[in-house]
Amino acid sequence: MSDQTPPVRGFLSYTRGDNDAFDGIVDRLKGELAGKFYAQTGRKLELFLDRESIGWGVDWRDSIRSSVEAATIFIPVVSQAYFRSAMCREELLAFVAAADELGATDLVLPIVIAGANKITPDHPMPEVRMIERLNYKPVEDAYRDGYDSRGWRTKVGEMVDGLEAGVERAEGILLRRAEHESESTGDVAEPDESETPADVLGATVLLEEAQVKMQEAVDAFRRFSEAILQSPAWPLVTAGNAKQRLAAFVKLASDIREPALEFRRIGQLSEQQLQLTDTETRKILRELAGRGHGVGAEQRANLVTALNSINDPIEMVVAADRTIDQVKFLAMSSVPFRRAVEPAIEGMRSLRNIFDIVGAWSRTE
Repeated sequence: MSDQTPPVRGFLSYTRGDNDAFDGIVDRLKGELAGKFYAQTGRKLELFLDRESIGWGVDWRDSIRSSVEAATIFIPVVSQAYFRSAMCREELLAFVAAADELGATDLVLPIVIAGANKITPDHPMPEVRMIERLNYKPVEDAYRDGYDSRGWRTKVGEMVDGLEAGVERAEGILLRRAEHESESTGDVAEPDESETPADVLGATVLLEEAQVKMQEAVDAFRRFSEAILQSPAWPLVTAGNAKQRLAAFVKLASDIREPALEFRRIGQLSEQQLQLTDTETRKILRELAGRGHGVGAEQRANLVTALNSINDPIEMVVAADRTIDQVKFLAMSSVPFRRAVEPAIEGMRSLRNIFDIVGAWSRTE
């Protein structure tokens, strides 16, 4: 194979906790997959572990589509902890949505390191169902056998085979798509721009619903915060001796448990809704941009105006980050409180991601 063949690029989506708990499994996969892929195909495989190193930047959701068009592979290293990470969930949803749109889901190659028996088609979480319908590789048994075992080497070989086949199929699909789009720009009748695409109105409705969902998440956050501040135990967690503070934390944990669970539920549902809205809206913006001048350009300008009219929640972002830090600090003092507040911390991460999505809308051009 020619040295001029471009390398295959890929992104490993994972939680740092899993990498630590599984003896550096992500670092191991990065090295072994790249080495064996090159040995098998003669083509370099460049795997990245974070958004910055792959060059996605702040507006990474827009960059993901370009990555899919360039046949970048996406490898989620999945455990049940993966689905608890808001960052991992949003990466999965965004990449699969772009791959679905372009008919290139072969670029998504999940590796399940724990909890494969819980990945079912009727699971309540859409991200879990998403992994189930993709061609994931379970490696739990191979990991238990050890990195030097025959079982592990066999699994790595199967993953490399899957990578090679997936990239080949996806590159063929994307090439044919690009050729078709190039041909369609020839001597064909100009589209009638007098008809407003139904999806433009649909996107406006989705944006309105998304703002409602964001407000629901903010309200759930407010109720959780009020549950802390209004608890009789709150003033006592920093007063008295150690025994009295411990009793206060136990009481506070009891008072916040239900609001914390509600906040996580509403926060995650709202985040999923905004992710879907974001994907659909950006798809429509790209469609309208391709229509050039005239009505299409006017429709796009109106949609951008609608996006820009949504206030950038930068102040709420700062407040959410500060609250997360404060709650994490308090959680170090008491195991019962830490367990009770954990769902709320996940809810706050979802809320933070919601703010990031909305903030990106306000900067759309």
